[in-house]
Amino acid sequence: MKKHIPNTLTLLNLFCGCCSIVCILNGQYIEGAIFTGISLGADFLDGFAARILRVNSLLGVQLDSLADMVSFGVVPGVIVFELLKGNDISPTFAGLQLSPVASLSYNTLPAFIITLFSCLRLAKFNIDTRQTTSFIGLNTPSNTVFFTGLMLTAEFDTLGLAHFVTNPVFLYTLIPISSYLLVSEIRMFSMKGGLNKMKVIYIGLSLLLLIFFREVALSLTMILYVLFNIVNNFFYNKLHSVTDSSTHS
Repeated sequence: MKKHIPNTLTLLNLFCGCCSIVCILNGQYIEGAIFTGISLGADFLDGFAARILRVNSLLGVQLDSLADMVSFGVVPGVIVFELLKGNDISPTFAGLQLSPVASLSYNTLPAFIITLFSCLRLAKFNIDTRQTTSFIGLNTPSNTVFFTGLMLTAEFDTLGLAHFVTNPVFLYTLIPISSYLLVSEIRMFSMKGGLNKMKVIYIGLSLLLLIFFREVALSLTMILYVLFNIVNNFFYNKLHSVTDSSTHS
């Protein structure tokens, strides 16, 4: 039976991703965030269980990407769709009620560019042998956490930022940035590996952000994650450049 445990967790990830989509499209943003949180937990545990039980399989690898495509590919697109829809019809968040009907219009369609690039990122990950202990490009769960933070910030009007995070200019700017990061060549550390000094500092700062900035912190911690890795890549590339120059000389 133990060989089915990781795949069951992966399917739980997929199930919760489907539930999250339905909740978000029906204006149940808190419930949608909860289901996304369960998806994140299941996504972490399925790989952990597979390693502990030593039941890694090709089926598990494929299931994981298919589940992630829904939970961390479609979900962020749906979130941005909802944020843009709020500007198209009437105020959606900050305690104001909106009809749960999911209307499609030209201004909301760009939201799903994020879903397209999430799909491309997951496909690249499956064939990229370099991403065994770290990521190359922003992983889809982190991208989803970022947009979930925006959704909750808008819902609770945290720090009075609801109108800012639902501003179309802000959202249209985020779409290409998010899409680029998903398929970029920026090496990013994985929290699944062992701890090092950089990860400990990142975790500490993230906890402080969560204490002081509440819902906004979900997005801020992901911005911090990207910045940490950009800086780390800069020094990593600079060190290798110096090493290569010394070798050739």
